[in-house]
Amino acid sequence: MSDHATMSELLHRPSRPSRSGLAGTVSAGLIAGVLATMAKGRAEAWLQPVAERVWPPTDAEKRVPGADPADHPENMPPSEIAERAVTAVDRDEADDADLVGAVGAQLHWGMGLGFAAAYAVAAGRYPRLRFGLGAPAGLALYAATHGSTLPMAGLQPRPWKMPPAAVAWEVGSHVVYGMALEALLRQQARYTR
Repeated sequence: MSDHATMSELLHRPSRPSRSGLAGTVSAGLIAGVLATMAKGRAEAWLQPVAERVWPPTDAEKRVPGADPADHPENMPPSEIAERAVTAVDRDEADDADLVGAVGAQLHWGMGLGFAAAYAVAAGRYPRLRFGLGAPAGLALYAATHGSTLPMAGLQPRPWKMPPAAVAWEVGSHVVYGMALEALLRQQARYTR
């Protein structure tokens, strides 16, 4: 194949684990994770108003935890976890919105990078995980967080109790994350062989 692969070739060619071993695979996952997490954030910002035009939420629904990152970022799960963590360490700092916001952002990025590194290792060992161009990986991440763990922790309602628009943009942004992650890992593998 030439140095200039078509998009179809890049997306449909299975990738091989990097020759650089576990450290190289984890590094590739972290690099792809940065960009995939950025893509998720961009997708979220674009999908939320689109989904809200299709399924307009009420004012009360927009205040539901996890339903409105644009206007109620303090109600998003990373912010709630951050507030709990900051309160546990120092109750006086719990009212510091900047600190809580910074910790919440670190949690969100940590999840995105941690999943990306784990996915890179798992997909390198079990290539069947790469089916669906990463969309199933994004759906699995949604199911493991917003679909189960976060509701069990009392951080947001179960998906069927959330406003439909919130479920649509959150699922959509996770699919974008998974697909971006897989595409980036495949692209990296092309240059590290």
